[in-house]
Amino acid sequence: MIIYRDEVATISLAQLRGRFAPRVFRKLQSVTLSHGPESHVVVLDRIRGHGCISGNQVAMRCPRCAAHVMTLGFTYLGLACRRCVPWRARGYRVSLRARAPHVGHVAAVADGV
Repeated sequence: MIIYRDEVATISLAQLRGRFAPRVFRKLQSVTLSHGPESHVVVLDRIRGHGCISGNQVAMRCPRCAAHVMTLGFTYLGLACRRCVPWRARGYRVSLRARAPHVGHVAAVADGV
């Protein structure tokens, strides 16, 4: 079964960071992501920077495989990363307005702040 990116409600770490004030985001250890009737608690881990990036980075932990990822998506298996459910892009660019009606907004709520 091929899953296309425009059929998956995704949230990236950059989008998540933009929804909270910097001082609140620095203190976050977990966040509840919800889309429609589904809600999942996602752990935010501080990991050591790689390559030329010094210091620590924040990464989301996939609820299915526990991998550190920058993007999670709501698929038919629930919340997963691209390693668990490999969604891919179509051969053409799809705008946000052209997305399927069931793909919508992912709500994020801070836990334990």
